[in-house]
Amino acid sequence: KCLYFSCVHKIDALVEKFGLEDDQKKVETPMQKDFVPTATPYTISDEGGLGSGTPLPPGHRYCELVGSLLYIANTTRPDIAQAVGVLSRYRMTPTSAHWAEAIRVLRYLKCTRQLALILGGGSQELVGYVDAYFAADLDCRFSTSGFTLSVYGGAAVWGSKKQSAVATSTVEAEFMAASHAVKEATWLKGFLSEIGVNPWKVKIYCDNQGCIANLRNPVNSKYTKHIAVSFHFAREAIAKGQVDIQYIESARNIADIFTKPLPRNSFLYHRENLGMSFLPEKLR
Repeated sequence: KCLYFSCVHKIDALVEKFGLEDDQKKVETPMQKDFVPTATPYTISDEGGLGSGTPLPPGHRYCELVGSLLYIANTTRPDIAQAVGVLSRYRMTPTSAHWAEAIRVLRYLKCTRQLALILGGGSQELVGYVDAYFAADLDCRFSTSGFTLSVYGGAAVWGSKKQSAVATSTVEAEFMAASHAVKEATWLKGFLSEIGVNPWKVKIYCDNQGCIANLRNPVNSKYTKHIAVSFHFAREAIAKGQVDIQYIESARNIADIFTKPLPRNSFLYHRENLGMSFLPEKLR
């Protein structure tokens, strides 16, 4: 048996609300790979790169649109979590470029309105993936954390979030991202146990060898000595055998979809591995 989670009617209502009913433009990813996430308005550069546009006039509907997209991203559509997470950072200073990308996300949802998150038909093993995009925020140089935890073949918990402290290396950024993922995994494992599901030891996959070495070896190093004590929770969980951290190559790390805009093929590969598929004809 499988459970299908979708929000077709919500997407249709949003498309109508923002006047995209007759829009025929097709997009296969929610965010352009070369989108520049910055709050500093500027025009398209001489080299042809995308700028951040011009400030939106008073009375804009940017916050309204992004708020609606956040609801969809947090409930049934993890594939737009990264794009919406980036756009939500600029609610106070949105520009025409931010608005164009928000409309692109809605256009992507329209093109994939029948896409659903599927739980069931897979192993009850709890498996996680974690990744970090170092210094992704061009305004303050914060990194972006991304993670997903899957059970029964589909994503049960996911997140894409700007880190709360500036990391000084990729190892540090990955270490902080892994710590957050371990906390979420510990909570989800406890919840599953309460409802009668035994997920055994949680496996979390990471694509950074330095991060894995520092998590398994609970001593200070030049990469982690400046990290707040709160992030060292992950080391304790691994030492106690509650979580097993393992290496996976970057191309197969599903959490990559939560840290940055991806090329079409990579995006579709990770989307499928999140447990997302189009609704069967009989359920449409």
